[in-house]
Amino acid sequence: MLSGPADLPSFNSLMAFLISSFVGAQHLVDRSLVAGRIYGGFAGACLLSNSW
Repeated sequence: MLSGPADLPSFNSLMAFLISSFVGAQHLVDRSLVAGRIYGGFAGACLLSNSW
């Protein structure tokens, strides 16, 4: 697949793209999990306060 030094820059940019997209996806998942926990906490607190 790699035919020498000429393919190295494109390979490096491809790896950088893959790594950055993976890190971006992880960041989005983490943010949605945190937002879900915060929203779940607010919903739970509202349900508790309404049930009293």
